Formats: sequence, structure tokens, C-alpha cells
Amino acid sequence: MRAAYVNPGGAAVPDQQKARLMGVDQFVWDATDPVPPIGLAALLVTMSGAGWKVSINRNTRNDEWPDSETDPVLFGRQCSKDLTRLQRDGGRQCSVVMDIEGHDSAWILAALRAFRSVRPGRFLYWTLEPLQAGWMTPALRDFVNLDPFTWIVPQKYRGTMAPVSERACIENLTAVGFNELKVKVYYDRWEEAFDGIVYGAF
Repeated sequence: MRAAYVNPGGAAVPDQQKARLMGVDQFVWDATDPVPPIGLAALLVTMSGAGWKVSINRNTRNDEWPDSETDPVLFGRQCSKDLTRLQRDGGRQCSVVMDIEGHDSAWILAALRAFRSVRPGRFLYWTLEPLQAGWMTPALRDFVNLDPFTWIVPQKYRGTMAPVSERACIENLTAVGFNELKVKVYYDRWEEAFDGIVYGAF
């Protein structure tokens, strides 16, 4: 995965030449980013037409995302509805990033399953804080391992943006049985040969 998160309020169209030099082939936008003046739905069409993979992100933090559902099943379905609202149905490529940082395995598993029940073939990435494997249940781990279109994406930085070792993030999850091939990383900056999502570059 060679993706970059696009900060809301930035350029209406990301710097594509910069992205190519970074090795990026996919962009991630907040699902509620208005992207003036053309709107996110139109921008996704534009970027897909230019050969880029696209993705949308929805967060469960209700202070920043007050419209996000607090029930896990409704949240999973809301992420699916985001795709419909942004006109990415009908086989149009667009992956989904669920930013779920609550430490409730049952809640997270219910959200992932709810999304998967209505989007059986859509790429789904669950991102969370670093070094959190200790509270995860085998059922949650097994869902990620066994679902061919779901990955876990630990952030290699704290809320203060203090960096955490990439290797530590990966080994924290593999130590409890996550398949390393199912682990991508959310980076605090661009790194050569990265595999995951870069924050803060656009």
C-alpha cells in the first residue's frame, strides 16, 4: 500500500508530481471533507480518471466527527453509505479507512463485520494507535487475518506526534498472532519504501 492522507483545507487537487516522486499511488480523504469548490465526489472522479487509487476515511471520535454513528453496526453501515453518497458504487474503486481508536474489541469487530456484510469485496483498513495488541481478542485478530480485503494499520506515532518504531508497531501485532502480511503502517512522515499511509505530506 502506497497511500497518502490529504489534510482537509489543503489544495483542492493534491500535488500529483510530488506524489509520484514519493512513490504514492493512492490518496485518502476524510469522508466529510467538502473539498471546495468542486466537492469530494467530483474530486474522486477526477483523481481516478488521472490514474490514482482513491480512499475515504471516517473517524469515530465524536468531538471531531459529531456525525459519526456511535453504534458499531450503524458505524459500519455509515462507512458503506459514504461510498454511495460519494458515488463510488457500481464497482468504482475506492477503499475505506476506519479510524477506530476505542479499545473495545467487540465494538470494533461488529463495525468491521457490518461493513463487510454490505461491501463484501471492498478494501477496508482499520487504523488505531500504536502498541495496542494487548487488549485485542482472538476473534478480532482472526477476522483481520482471514478476511482477504481487510488490513490493520497501526499509527507509528502518539497523539503528540512522538514517533514510535515501525518494527515495534508490527511486532506488537504479530506477537499475538496477526499475520504480518495483514499489517500496514500509518507513518508520521514519508519514508523510503514505506508500506501503508503517510500522514502530513499533503
